[in-house]
Amino acid sequence: MEFIVVRSGRASWRWELNSRYGAVCVAALMALVVAGMTAGYFIGAQRAPSQLLTRTRHLQDRIKQQKQDIADIRTQSRGAINAVAARMAQLNAQVNRLDAMGAEIVHLAGLKKSGFDFSEPAGEGGPASNDEKPWQVGDLNAATSSLSQRLWHEEHELTALEALLTHKKLNAQIIPRGKPVRGGWISSGYGWRTDPFTGEREFHYGIDFAGHEGARVHAVAAGVVTWAGPRYGYGNLVIINDGDGYTTYYAHNKKVMVKVGQIVKRGDVISLMGETGRATGPHVHLEVHKDGEPIDPWRFVWKQGTA
Repeated sequence: MEFIVVRSGRASWRWELNSRYGAVCVAALMALVVAGMTAGYFIGAQRAPSQLLTRTRHLQDRIKQQKQDIADIRTQSRGAINAVAARMAQLNAQVNRLDAMGAEIVHLAGLKKSGFDFSEPAGEGGPASNDEKPWQVGDLNAATSSLSQRLWHEEHELTALEALLTHKKLNAQIIPRGKPVRGGWISSGYGWRTDPFTGEREFHYGIDFAGHEGARVHAVAAGVVTWAGPRYGYGNLVIINDGDGYTTYYAHNKKVMVKVGQIVKRGDVISLMGETGRATGPHVHLEVHKDGEPIDPWRFVWKQGTA
């Protein structure tokens, strides 16, 4: 067997091998080539699973991180939704208080409920906008905060208005007004008169309303009962401190229906008409005192009252 190596521009080399030795060399060379290829294959085969495993683990880590990110977003969203829900519950409670306060103010002011029905939503509307956007959590928080501030101011304004109306109504209740009996007649007025027992001239500090025994006697003003029982000259007497300096006396009652310390409103039944004490017949002696001094009840009697 002959091998010739030709080099460009140079002399070529030439080997001659006998056939047996050449075959051995070729076989050895081919064995080396096959061994190299086999080794490369096995090395590649071993490296390929290692690289694939590394990439797989990397992808798994990324998926795990993405899952954690999604879980964090869900937690944050749930927290934001819970916060908005809690704020909405607070606003709903505020609205309920405002509804109750509004209804009380309507009652105090004597307004028609049909025109101020706080149980029904107020009318509102308008054409649809073409640039509508969905609500975001940040937008909801801003909107609820603004609404909360508005409700807070309105609640304080309504509270002040309610207090003012209550004060006015209370003042109207504590000022004596009307007659202490339904029906009957005035048998003796306020001022100088002839005493029915002595025949002498005396000053009468009240107005006498005559009627039938057992007729119901009504309070002409709201207040607190400070006397409920017998008193010299007055018989069974009821005294009501009406506040703001007013005090009313109801004398000669057959039966007292209230107790000391009891709070009464104008028009409440406080006693039954009688003729106890210094009296010539069934009647109610009404006195009105202002800051401890008796005044003429007539200016209150002629005003319309509940009695």
